[in-house]
Amino acid sequence: MNADQTLPKIQQILAQVLGVEPQRAVPEASLTDDLDAESIDFVDILFRIEQEFGLKIDRDALVAQSMFRDPNYFADGKLTEAGIAAFQQRYRFTTIEGLKPGQTGREVAAVLLTVRTLTDLVDHVRSARAAE
Repeated sequence: MNADQTLPKIQQILAQVLGVEPQRAVPEASLTDDLDAESIDFVDILFRIEQEFGLKIDRDALVAQSMFRDPNYFADGKLTEAGIAAFQQRYRFTTIEGLKPGQTGREVAAVLLTVRTLTDLVDHVRSARAAE
């Protein structure tokens, strides 16, 4: 399976879990802001991705929750420059645009958790497994 085949499968999974039309799950769509995913949905989404693609994906690979609690990355609940650098490094398997100092955790999650991030994560894990 190549990267072009990943997106339609991710769109179908999101449609099933979130009850949205697959065409709404465009790469730029935020899972939280545009598709209304809640924290419990991510467990189901990752489970279905693992089943569909035959992969094991650590939940922290998608939602690095410990980073949101790190005072070096969020000062008084606002994203710092160090946080931006850390998130860009952590999510280096995908393109992250829109992180700005002062954003809240919810705003940062909306930027990070997109359909593209999911698709790129699957492709990244698949490539890493193939390289083993």
